[in-house]
Amino acid sequence: MSSTLIIRLGLSPDQDASWLITGPEGEAQGEEQRGPLADAAKDASDCRVLVLIPGIQTVVTSADIPVKGLAKQLQVASFALEDQFAEDIGQMHFAVGARRDDGRIPVTAISLPIFQDWLDALREAGIQANAIYSELQGLPDIPGTVTAIVEPGSVMLRLPSGEAFAIDPVMLDTVLTTASQIIEQTAGKEVDAAQAQVMVYLEHSLGNQREQWMEKFRARFPGAEFREMAAGSLPQLAAGLFRKGLVNLQQGKFAPKSNWQRVIKPWRLPATLAASLLVVVCLVQAATLWRLASVEAQLDAALEVSLKQVFPGSARINDPRRQLDMLQQSLRGQSPGSSSQFLDTVVALGSILPALKDTRVETASYRNQVLDLRLKVPDVTTLDQLQKRMQESGHFQVTIQSANPRSDGVEGRIEIAGSAP
Repeated sequence: MSSTLIIRLGLSPDQDASWLITGPEGEAQGEEQRGPLADAAKDASDCRVLVLIPGIQTVVTSADIPVKGLAKQLQVASFALEDQFAEDIGQMHFAVGARRDDGRIPVTAISLPIFQDWLDALREAGIQANAIYSELQGLPDIPGTVTAIVEPGSVMLRLPSGEAFAIDPVMLDTVLTTASQIIEQTAGKEVDAAQAQVMVYLEHSLGNQREQWMEKFRARFPGAEFREMAAGSLPQLAAGLFRKGLVNLQQGKFAPKSNWQRVIKPWRLPATLAASLLVVVCLVQAATLWRLASVEAQLDAALEVSLKQVFPGSARINDPRRQLDMLQQSLRGQSPGSSSQFLDTVVALGSILPALKDTRVETASYRNQVLDLRLKVPDVTTLDQLQKRMQESGHFQVTIQSANPRSDGVEGRIEIAGSAP
């Protein structure tokens, strides 16, 4: 199944749903559709099906759950979060995710009767979901950043700690105040929440209300950035569903039953065909290994050039990949085994910096998957060109932190992070 059908439910089973077919990386294939839930079932054949439950009906948070094993974690989750719910926890359905680096476990909760109603509605529509998520889990996950999606009649917020919630717009001021307090408590008293990084996605149908929403956010977070979702909210939410760590509500007694008759098809193939296939695979693998050895040598040479261009002060490079890993560890102050984002960033910079005259990197630091560079450039225009060319690939989000004139040009500081998946 290379395509995924993402269905966003309405507030109740009798309301229209919206759906979108995406490719393997979450890219939209066609336009968003809207109509009765049964109509979405027509597009479900040969597709992986993900269902999004309204965020206003769910709670996305985390809990300190010391036990291991899914069954035990589900039992403990309800008691760990009991104080957060006015509703009887016996009438709540809880689902948990994989333990995070900070030791806490993501938890999604929903009213049991509401969840059962949605399951009944999906079954009546002939839709068998591979996973059911809160739509809040589709909010962009940008490290250290508060993200929000604003639609007519609804605002969804995600805090850097991973907690997310949907609110009525009339409650926005109160919620933003609470969010700033949570940010300060999480990051430490020395952090001013007014300086927090905030990214707000505005639904295009807001029309003339767009400026009013921008002012509301700027009143609490003056540095907030804004983007318009020309294609609507669903493509933006869909992109967030292809990252790891999401919490599938189909757990416990709602976990899908295995259908071995459907999964395991007859495999009585002639032995000669299997042997022939094995020979072909071995030959292809041998040819691939030979080709990859040649490509590896070319990549090492290109990486060495990139390192020298980005870090002109580096010593002689014998093993570029090992030296890059050592450089990454020294910049981050962390252990090996980090993601390939640092490598991608260095390679991209290595292809751009030589074309920018009189530009050099003076200092660099890499933390939380963000590369912080201090550069010497001839003018601010050059700094803008670097930002634009890095962002043109669509793989990076570049923020100019400062640009200070010097006698020999401009000292600039930029932050480079990977774009949301």
